[in-house]
Amino acid sequence: MTPAAGDAFATASHHEALELAQHLRVVWDDLVERVRSGEFTIDHAHELGASDVHIGRVFAVKVYEAIPGVGKVKSRRALAAAGVAEGAFLVDVTTSQRQQIATSLSSA
Repeated sequence: MTPAAGDAFATASHHEALELAQHLRVVWDDLVERVRSGEFTIDHAHELGASDVHIGRVFAVKVYEAIPGVGKVKSRRALAAAGVAEGAFLVDVTTSQRQQIATSLSSA
């Protein structure tokens, strides 16, 4: 039995979606690792997120928790104090919120 034309299209679309998802995971992991290593500052990560739609779609909490010396608890508390939702993307964090987060993390 041969697949109908619609089935072949769905399979191709599904395959392309899987490839894109894999690519995005690699891009996001690279960004987080560069922040973790100190190669990228959080400001640089935000600049990249503003200029690249794929980088901008990484969860902000993942990037903030990668800042050396910050970790999961401090980053989540700082994001919550600034009014950033736990599921917010990096591109969704406003300049004002970034300043609040920086203040929270520097005093913690």
